[in-house]
Parts: sequence; structure tokens; C-alpha cells
Amino acid sequence: MIHREFVSIPQALKTMQLVAQYPNQSCALAVVYFSCDDVNGEVELLFDQVSHDWKQLDLR
Repeated sequence: MIHREFVSIPQALKTMQLVAQYPNQSCALAVVYFSCDDVNGEVELLFDQVSHDWKQLDLR
């Protein structure tokens, strides 16, 4: 929720993809995650994927 309004799912997904370019920015990713009403789980799916990808980078 930004300015007391939810961000649209497409906007949240787009923003999350931008944040994904900066590994281990978990707080920034969480802000995007909680900024929308993800009733279908689309944003959660991308959140989980980005988090997984970042963990894989740490293992290298």
C-alpha cells in the first residue's frame, strides 16, 4: 500500500522485476510485495523466484 492505496498487480510485478536486478535487496523486494493486494498469488510467485535466485547467487 502506497499513499493508502494498493499498487496494481502489473505495476508490482514490473517494479519487482526492477528490484530483482539488485541482489539481496530483500527489504526493497518486501516493500513491493506488501504494496499490492495479491489475491491470485502472482506477486508472491515472483517474490519467491527472485528470493530463490538471490540465494543461488550466494552459493556461487
